[in-house]
Amino acid sequence: MDGIRIPKGAKMVFHGMRVNVYHAKIKLLNGTYKTFEMTERPDSVVIIPVFEKRIMAINEWYPISKKWVHCLPAGAVDEGEHPKEAAKRELQEETGLFSNDIKLLFHTGTSKSMQGEDYVFIAKNCIMKEKINHDPAEEIRPLLVDFDRFMDIAKKSLNGNAGKRFYEITNTPSKRKALRNRLFS
Repeated sequence: MDGIRIPKGAKMVFHGMRVNVYHAKIKLLNGTYKTFEMTERPDSVVIIPVFEKRIMAINEWYPISKKWVHCLPAGAVDEGEHPKEAAKRELQEETGLFSNDIKLLFHTGTSKSMQGEDYVFIAKNCIMKEKINHDPAEEIRPLLVDFDRFMDIAKKSLNGNAGKRFYEITNTPSKRKALRNRLFS
């Protein structure tokens, strides 16, 4: 793992709907102690669905900011669920698409202060299987885009370690071409 695990003996100071916050008193190299704050969230998946030689992004309403946001289908990995199964589920729920050709593009571990991993998948050979079945609290509209628009959306919607990793694999024209080939070959 790249980052931390919540240490044994850490005290939960906040239990949220999706995020927990812990404090842990840690002994430093000089023998003194310092309290560190760490957060824990569920692992998450992001899906890049290839449909009809384009990418199926989504337009999602964010009630807190009162804005529609272009992003990629994504969601939390449920407890006991494998990330690939979560990707299949989120793909169907948010786009109505189905694919048996889902492959991991990359995975990022936890960060220095947050426990929770990110998995980014490519879903190829997608077919429209059924109507969108997202959470009733979500407002989502499918958005079919070309590769250049997808790149803009991915850069804005992937953050944290996933955003850094996406940048690493797309930061030159040759790397973008390689990703395009991987998506559409």
